[in-house]
Amino acid sequence: MTTTDMNDNYREKLKAIALSIYEFQRLNKSDKDKFKPLLSNGAIETLKMLDLIESQRMTFEEIAIEMNCTKDSVKQKLSALKRGGYPVDMDEKSAVALTGRPRKLNILITCPNRNSNCLGC
Repeated sequence: MTTTDMNDNYREKLKAIALSIYEFQRLNKSDKDKFKPLLSNGAIETLKMLDLIESQRMTFEEIAIEMNCTKDSVKQKLSALKRGGYPVDMDEKSAVALTGRPRKLNILITCPNRNSNCLGC
């Protein structure tokens, strides 16, 4: 969205579909490709935003630049998703999605040899 403020209806809709978006992200690529044509432009934009913050914390400003929208729009959209149950960690200036990838990162951090295939040295 390129407007500064999301309307209440959109915010509530986003909150209501937050867990469905999370489940969509967990599908394999083939299934995602099958269902993607059924998604609204807003859902596709939301998925792009979440992909940006899936493996790294980004500031709202960085996300806004990547998404060609305002910081307020980013913050409002992510807040609505969080209230709807989407696993996102937000502070005053940044956010990161708490999905799938952190488990692998945890293995890399805990393995003394930084071996991504480590099952516990």
